[in-house]
Amino acid sequence: MMGRPSAILEIIWIVWLCSWVAASFWSGRTQSWIGARDTWTYRAVMIVGGILLVPITARVLGETRGVGGEEIARQTSENFFRLFTKAPRAAMKAA
Repeated sequence: MMGRPSAILEIIWIVWLCSWVAASFWSGRTQSWIGARDTWTYRAVMIVGGILLVPITARVLGETRGVGGEEIARQTSENFFRLFTKAPRAAMKAA
């Protein structure tokens, strides 16, 4: 049985937070210096994850709200500029 999308997302975030808290107890000490290769590997994985996550999230939000991807993109851009008032809008329009 499917629940409300917001409740499902809340559960996902709570599970994620609990997993990080649990992992903090058995993880080793943080290194004071990390090699460049390790840093770029980590960054690459994070960037790829972000790229893969965004279209899926936009599609699910669009289906939930009954709007298309363009409307989700427009709303997201409006929210970004509302939060970050110093960001130039001209740079976003050119992209």
